[in-house]
Amino acid sequence: MEIDTLKQVSDIIQSVLKSRKNIRMYPENNPIYTKSLESTINLFNDYFEYYDALPMKIKQLEILYDSEPVYYNPEKEDSLSLLFFKDGIRELTFKKGLDVVELEDFFKIIMLDLDSDDSDDDIVTLMWERDFMHISYIVDETFLLEDDQYEDRAIQEAKENLATEDDVLKAYEEAFDAEDTRHIPVVPLSDEDIEHLKNELDRDHNYYVFKIFNLLFEMFMLAGSKEDLQDMVSMFRSAIDYALQYADIEMVIDALKKAEVLISAETTPEHIKPYLRMILAYINSERVIRFVGELLDSRAEFDDKKVNSLFAIMDKTAIPGLIRILGDLSTIHARKAIVNSLIILGKKDLAAVAKGLNDERWFVVRNIIYVFRNIGDKRALDYLVKKMRHNDIRVRKEIIKAFGEFGGQEIVQHLKMHINDPDPATRVLVVKSISRTGAPIARKLLMEQVSSPDFKMRDLAEKKEFFEALSRWQDPQMLDFLSRILKKGALFRRGKVNENRACAAFALGVMMRKEALPVLEKHRNLKIPLIREYVMNAIKRIQQHGATAQGSESGS
Repeated sequence: MEIDTLKQVSDIIQSVLKSRKNIRMYPENNPIYTKSLESTINLFNDYFEYYDALPMKIKQLEILYDSEPVYYNPEKEDSLSLLFFKDGIRELTFKKGLDVVELEDFFKIIMLDLDSDDSDDDIVTLMWERDFMHISYIVDETFLLEDDQYEDRAIQEAKENLATEDDVLKAYEEAFDAEDTRHIPVVPLSDEDIEHLKNELDRDHNYYVFKIFNLLFEMFMLAGSKEDLQDMVSMFRSAIDYALQYADIEMVIDALKKAEVLISAETTPEHIKPYLRMILAYINSERVIRFVGELLDSRAEFDDKKVNSLFAIMDKTAIPGLIRILGDLSTIHARKAIVNSLIILGKKDLAAVAKGLNDERWFVVRNIIYVFRNIGDKRALDYLVKKMRHNDIRVRKEIIKAFGEFGGQEIVQHLKMHINDPDPATRVLVVKSISRTGAPIARKLLMEQVSSPDFKMRDLAEKKEFFEALSRWQDPQMLDFLSRILKKGALFRRGKVNENRACAAFALGVMMRKEALPVLEKHRNLKIPLIREYVMNAIKRIQQHGATAQGSESGS
């Protein structure tokens, strides 16, 4: 979902930082080295499920995604942004199809100490030599050419400025003939001066808009005929348009609040109040919403709180316009603002929000599902169920997330239809959502899946998700179920069955119940490396939990 994308990109950058450090510290055959690579490529793959490329703008102290900061480090040490920036890289893009091999080569480049005196290389040169297929970059050419051109430029300037003997004599003559003129220095404007001028201009503009609205209100109260009042409404709308075009949101808010006060005032003539309501209703129009959307997309300097205050004046009739503009906005910042307003207004009219589920654009549908998730009203399930078979997997995943957050026994049956989805990531998401309900029917369904003959053929990572989901139920029956799987050997497909046994040990460790220690201790010296590793980790986890709990009790 677009609103989650910033965090997703930020997580990728943090994983890159962590992996860079681990790959520098550990040899290639170390599990931490391998796990770091796998963790980072998995985050990239999660992102590429929704997008084809991950472009990032590189600044000296920060990294931007879609004009939003996703990384900031003012320090020189271990700064990822400075690492690229100092070598002239201004944009870095990772593309769909990126694999572990390419990512590992990328890490091997950025882990090098290129600032040492012994190194003649830089990141740009090394990346050019590697010729990455799914990693591209844009370099500031003036930065690269600056050092190379300096010497040539200096020589040329020196040649141009060589003075001949005639030039010297001429200079003396001009000096004696010149009048004694006073030198008047030209002082450039400072940033403070420019800011002062800008504030003066803004103040003049604000005063002008303020006078317009005040004058319109005075004329409004004096208007007599129906035609005059209709003309005044039209003039008010034009004034609102003008103010919004110049990002004068505060003036619009003040004018609308004044209209609200006049509607409530007993001294206001009754025949005027319907026309004042027309002014208030204009804020819900698609025209105004588009003005606000363009303003948000432009990233003009204004206070987000003012935009939120403007949205707060809107009512549920603004919902259709907000949904329509949602698909036309180009920045995450703008979409986030519209989505947040839909979350507030949508609580008053779920049916109006649900119409957005019929939009042909998958990302709009996914945003609407996100709105329902944050509204948290279970009545939204009736609308979401109808979209469970949406043709875009990204939409289906968002619905599965929503179901897991809504919870309740009734959603398990809807999620069940996707538990054997062809996409492994979708199956894992379904398992997590089913487990989150905590319902008895969810427990039964997951136990049946784990016990089925086909389950052993799934990947180890997916099996772990199933067993971790089962560890939610902290009762003797679940302990017994997992213990029996750990004990169970096999004559055929031992490798796959052993994965099940290892996952059972993993789940017992996650439960952190000391009652599981006896069965785990019996398997700690097993000759099967995978099971032994998982058993030892589970024992360690339970013992550490017990020691922590005991320490807390003695401290209290």
